[in-house]
Amino acid sequence: MSGWFGKSWGAPVCDEDDHFATPVGAPCERCKKPIQADDQGIIMPLADVNRSVLLLAYHLQCYLDGIICPGCPRCRPEKFN
Repeated sequence: MSGWFGKSWGAPVCDEDDHFATPVGAPCERCKKPIQADDQGIIMPLADVNRSVLLLAYHLQCYLDGIICPGCPRCRPEKFN
């Protein structure tokens, strides 16, 4: 159950069926700064040792910084390249 939040950036991941409400106030898992109402980002599941699933939020830029193909025009909007 992964998805995205905020305004669409036109990537294939931005399917309306996978759109989440912006998790305002939740910490970004990469930078630990709180998610703001106008942020864009990714929601990713994490299964813990107790077999429960946590949904982790990432700012879009923080998530993209962890992707190996930083210049990928399909995944990254032009403003991030």
